[in-house]
Formats: sequence, structure tokens, C-alpha cells
Amino acid sequence: MRAIFEIYRDKSGEYRFRLKAANGEVIAVSEGYSTKISCISGIDSVRINAASALVVELNPDRDLLAACDAGDLAAARRALADGAKPNAVDREGESALIEAAESGNLELVKLLVQKKAEVNQVDFTGETPLHEASEEGHDEIVRYLIRRSANLDAKDNRGNTPLHKALLGGKAGAARILVAAGAKTNVPNKMGSTPEMIARERGIPLAKKRAAPKKSVKKAAKKKKK
Repeated sequence: MRAIFEIYRDKSGEYRFRLKAANGEVIAVSEGYSTKISCISGIDSVRINAASALVVELNPDRDLLAACDAGDLAAARRALADGAKPNAVDREGESALIEAAESGNLELVKLLVQKKAEVNQVDFTGETPLHEASEEGHDEIVRYLIRRSANLDAKDNRGNTPLHKALLGGKAGAARILVAAGAKTNVPNKMGSTPEMIARERGIPLAKKRAAPKKSVKKAAKKKKK
């Protein structure tokens, strides 16, 4: 017995076809068609195109990682809608959120965090999304990740914290944001360098000292009268 196409009408009255193998097993079922002629045209299209059609494996996780690497918000949304995992990782252990933080797309970072992406997930080198955002100098992403409880003093495999990475990359703005949020400046990496040491070497001020408040003339005058 040969494989056959069966044309039938579904419960809504639309025409459909199903492809049955020689053993009677249903291999594929079509969409609904309003007329029999259009249904037959659908069968002809399958006959013509099936022999030369490529086999493509859908991989939403891979699509999400590629979208995050490119900073493509729309593509990331499509991949998540197709079932991609927010914490998907690539062959280097980099998560979608790490890729997004590196890309500089704040809205993409927010989307992943809203989808429950792990803010402190590390790659094979021990780096977190905050390491990447700090190194690249993406200040708004640094601020956002800090608000979402990113570990300020997480160490990568070389002992570098996000503050180390910001300073080594010459990103003074990100460094000051980290210090203002409470990042430690005296933590040595495996080379023995602390953020304070790197900042001095590179001439990067970590924080501006606030000027002492001036005493008002009126208050000073009152004190003298007393």
C-alpha cells in the first residue's frame, strides 16, 4: 500500500488533508481551507516542495542567545515566546543575561530579569552580568543590576570583582556607580591588586569628596551673642 493524502472536512466545515503512511499512520495534518480546490492546491504544494525541503531543527535557546549577543530585543521576545529558557547558556557558559548585559541593551536586560533570569549566574570564567556591564561601561545596566540585587563583590576566576573590571577597562562612570552602591575598594585579585590600587595607577577618582557644609552667617552671629 502506498502513502495517501486524505481530504476531509473538520467540525467547523473547513477542508483539510492528512498524509498517511503505507501502514495507515498519520504523518501530517494540514491547516484548514475554505474550499476543496484550495485544499488540493495545498496537497500539490507539499508534493512539489517536500522532496527538496531542508530539515531545520528549531532551537529557541540558541535563538535567544544569538538575539542577546546582538542586542536584538524583538528577536529575544520571539525566542522566549517560542519556549526559550531565560537562563539558557552557550558553549562558553555565558547566559542570555550576560550576553544582554554585554550588548548594552537595557530593555533586553530588563526583559530577561522580568522572565526570572538569574542576576548572579556565572559563566565558565566566573563572570556575572554585572562584571560584563561594568567592563563595557554600560552605566544604566550597572545601575539596574545593582537594584536587582546583583552581587557587588562577586569574584571571577582571576579574583576580579565588577569594580576591578570597570577600572581595568577604564570605565570611570561604572566604577563610581559601583563604589557609591557599596562595592569594596580594598579587595585584592589574584595578582594582588585592589580596586584602590588600580584607580590610583590610572588616575581614576572613585568618589568625589563632599565639601563640608558652610556655617551660615546668621547662626554664627547668634552664637556670638550667647
